[in-house]
Amino acid sequence: MKPEFMKKARRAKQAAAAQAAIRGMEQLPTYAIVNTINTLIGILRKRGVAITDWDDHTKDVHGMKFLGQTAFILAPQSRDAGPDEAGKSENNDECAP
Repeated sequence: MKPEFMKKARRAKQAAAAQAAIRGMEQLPTYAIVNTINTLIGILRKRGVAITDWDDHTKDVHGMKFLGQTAFILAPQSRDAGPDEAGKSENNDECAP
């Protein structure tokens, strides 16, 4: 069993590495951060994790899109609603999983 001081040193090293990674991400352009978030959302969805809209729990978040200077969350339709009820036409598959 490792001594307590070694465990604390390891945690401190991990925290420093995490802070360095955050500083590196802060230097990325906005579109790269949005693409990274999309990648993470995709990984979570493959693992079966539902990412739900906080304000409307019937909507699942499918990704993000960056247009101009604005990042948009893509939560295209309610789980229980059909395409017409959610404001999505039958031919618009842009946000479909």
